[in-house]
Amino acid sequence: MSSSTIEAKSATHSWTVSLNRLFPDIQQSRDMGLRKKSIGQLVKFVAFQTQELQGKMFGMFMQELNFHIRDLTRSAVVEEVLAGIKVLNKLLAIEYEISDGIFADHWAQFIRKTLHRTDSREIVDAAAKCLGRFARIYNGSLTREMISFEVRGALENIQSASGVQCQLAVIILGQLFHHVPTLISLTHVENFLDGMWKSMHDSQVELRLGAVQVLKWSIKFVKERSENGSVFYLKIYSVARNGISPDLPPETIHGSLLVLMELVSNTGGWMDDKFKDLCHSVLRLKEHKSSLIRRTVLICLPQLARSNPSFFAANFLQSSIDTLIAATKKERQTALQTLGELALALTYRLLPAVKPVLAMLQSFIILKKGVRVSFLAEVYQCITMIATGLKELVAEDLKAIVVTMFQGAEFSELFVRCLDEVTDSVPSLRNSIRRCLIVVISSILTHDSTTSPTGDAPSLSVGSPWKPRTTWNSAALPTPISFMSPSIDEKQRNDMILLGLTALATFNFQSLTIHSLLSELVVPFLTHEQDSIRKQAA
Repeated sequence: MSSSTIEAKSATHSWTVSLNRLFPDIQQSRDMGLRKKSIGQLVKFVAFQTQELQGKMFGMFMQELNFHIRDLTRSAVVEEVLAGIKVLNKLLAIEYEISDGIFADHWAQFIRKTLHRTDSREIVDAAAKCLGRFARIYNGSLTREMISFEVRGALENIQSASGVQCQLAVIILGQLFHHVPTLISLTHVENFLDGMWKSMHDSQVELRLGAVQVLKWSIKFVKERSENGSVFYLKIYSVARNGISPDLPPETIHGSLLVLMELVSNTGGWMDDKFKDLCHSVLRLKEHKSSLIRRTVLICLPQLARSNPSFFAANFLQSSIDTLIAATKKERQTALQTLGELALALTYRLLPAVKPVLAMLQSFIILKKGVRVSFLAEVYQCITMIATGLKELVAEDLKAIVVTMFQGAEFSELFVRCLDEVTDSVPSLRNSIRRCLIVVISSILTHDSTTSPTGDAPSLSVGSPWKPRTTWNSAALPTPISFMSPSIDEKQRNDMILLGLTALATFNFQSLTIHSLLSELVVPFLTHEQDSIRKQAA
């Protein structure tokens, strides 16, 4: 036996052993960490073999590798198919020395067969994305024909198919329009725009949302590569505008509203002469019997405001704020999110209508019969977005809210994060917030609810705030109440201590001289019995 034959058998045995070890971990493991680690090891192994092997030896290695990938992508188990797609995605990132496509064609077939063998939206989404990535890397004539074939098939399905097949077609179009726009033609886009309304008005909201994503990429395509964009826009607008009549089915109104918002957001100034009528039409739907339509109206308001902030503020600000405040009774989460986004969109233009909003937020923080509201996260997020949008213009109102937070809110990660973001946006409140937070943290870490870090007795009076001995700029904020109730158990106390240490480490206390206080508060926890507390203290 020649030395070259011996070397070939030895090399073959070597990679076979490695592949047979790695692929079972990828295929069978229910441990996502182990699966991810094994995929990473496989990719490194393939990259190494790419550098080491040449010619026939490399072809033999790739053939064996492809057998394993094929088995993964043919599996009846969703997780295993997704793992196979992930392997292909990772392998596409490797630069291969050969250019004859001997293995790339196999990969393309694996991906395409996976696309059409399943009803899983998750698999189709991953496979279509992988196919798009493949097409960007291997952009030859065969690839262009393959993408064109897949796009034509998906376009036919969105017009003729229904249910799952239509959903899958929309997913494929969305991924390919997004990831390989250079292989998409204007004819493809025109065909989608003509045939999209069946999906846009479908009874399944997921299908409508998917179709809107394809529309987003289609509008971008038209904007960049067509000289007749206004013709396309008008055609879309006419159908969508007629689709928001209150007496139409909710799915038709919803899909049409989504389309109109894409036109508002992505066509430059083309919608300017239609803007006023559109705002009126959207707000007329605010009391629609369908909760989906009511929520969608709320979501539309910041998009409209961003499109033309000055005109929106001058003509629709008060009616929008009234609508949103009223909506906090039934659509609270959406309404609070929208109020925050409106503040970011309008900035100073929101000022004439912001006081009732801030008063409402403050009322949500106050305990109701000893019970805290369940939507405090949304309240805090809204506060921080208003602070970001209007900054010092709302300093006095925000100070009142901060007072309420310190006097009655629960100390939590959300509490600390909200205060941190307010200090970033409203400099005049920084030192006062920092001072009060230091008192809270000190109370927690010393288990002492009656004294401040300097030994002074705290005061809950807004008019007579605690004055620390150090020179800190103190606005009229109260020293907060105790956050360490004697009634809490040991686990709750340890959780609070850990949160206090974390806040001490992460909150921006810049400009306050607290080094000696830090040592006094933190050192005792370096020997705490709970490991997480010791680590955070260190």
